[in-house]
Amino acid sequence: MAHKDGLRFGDLGPRAVHPCVDASRMVSEETDWHTPWLARILPNIERIAAAHPERAVFTRFVPIGSPEECKGAWRRDYGTGPR
Repeated sequence: MAHKDGLRFGDLGPRAVHPCVDASRMVSEETDWHTPWLARILPNIERIAAAHPERAVFTRFVPIGSPEECKGAWRRDYGTGPR
């Protein structure tokens, strides 16, 4: 059951952070990594980050220069290793 603030387990508290993973142009534009739903949620990301910028943590994916540079599971994802 949700509390009055809409959160199932209550307030997140003053130490909560807003992790925002891969809300970059690379996933918002027509690229191999395009994520069509990002445009729909971007206003919420901006609103939350603007409300508490000191608690917003942004990450981004940086693609490799060439598939040969892949290590571990990434080799499979880039098609350079065993499937």
